[in-house]
Amino acid sequence: MALERPAELEHRLPLALAILRVTTGIFFLLWALEKLVMPEVNAAIWDKFYGIPLEVNLSYPIGILNTLMSLALIVGFKRRFTYAYWTLFHSVSVASTWDYLIKPFGGPNHLFLAGVPIVAIMVALYMLRDWDSLSLDGRRSAGAAPAS
Repeated sequence: MALERPAELEHRLPLALAILRVTTGIFFLLWALEKLVMPEVNAAIWDKFYGIPLEVNLSYPIGILNTLMSLALIVGFKRRFTYAYWTLFHSVSVASTWDYLIKPFGGPNHLFLAGVPIVAIMVALYMLRDWDSLSLDGRRSAGAAPAS
């Protein structure tokens, strides 16, 4: 298979990044909305995985923040901050399930592995954010050369 010509890459890369950004944003949006719809589940997760007893009522501001950050990710608003936020937030979430990750075949533990590629997607999106020209920020800075 031949390497892509730069013109093809210039067309395909922004589309690929947009697909990753939007679908990953929807993934995070569902988790954010769960905090608002089922706050007791969020409180139980904080207690079990982070060892932090969380008042159920604190799920609402966390859910609102994560909903706003999910929407920012979906549209590509403030990419440097938004992508870094989700990379860090989700990395901590995945790391908190390390015990499930090292024993993937005991119960539904293999489902926790689904979070690992999401961390990789967020790292890739962060690294390639300046080429995400189909994002809101990318549209606003159209014509500007990507930073190196």
